[in-house]
Order: sequence, then structure tokens, then C-alpha cells
Amino acid sequence: MSEEEKKLIDFDNINDLTVLWCIKESIYKIHGDRNLFFKEHIRLESVLNQGNDGLKVRIDHHHYHGVYVLKYEFLENYVLVYTDLDL
Repeated sequence: MSEEEKKLIDFDNINDLTVLWCIKESIYKIHGDRNLFFKEHIRLESVLNQGNDGLKVRIDHHHYHGVYVLKYEFLENYVLVYTDLDL
């Protein structure tokens, strides 16, 4: 987690930590590049728990640049992360 992201989430809230991991994992899987690192290249830009308008996530890598808006839902013991944009 970057220093900026540490200001955006509650470390005592397992749901916040789980969502952060899941959104970074989703971006990683979209690109499938082993040289894409969670802390260095994938950054959460919006605060969690501000409704379901989506979370803004920035990717900054020498091969990939952009901003994604991801949404999430808790389904029983799972977190579903998705986007309604065509990638």
C-alpha cells in the first residue's frame, strides 16, 4: 500500500483492507503482467465507503497508464469487483 492509500482507508476495518486488495488484484488480472506491482503501479485514488459510485484506481506503469472506475459488492463471504466500462 502506498503512503497516500494509507490515508484513505481504515486499517482496523477488514472490509476496507479486503476491498483494497480485491481492486488491485482485479487491475493486475486485467493486464496479466508479472512486472505490475500493487504498491508501485496500482493506486487507489478515491476514499472507500463513499457509496457505490465506484472507486477510482490509477495504473501508472511504463506499458500501461490510465484510470479505472471499479465497483464492488459483498456477496456472503466474497467480494465482487467489476467495472461497467468496456476495457
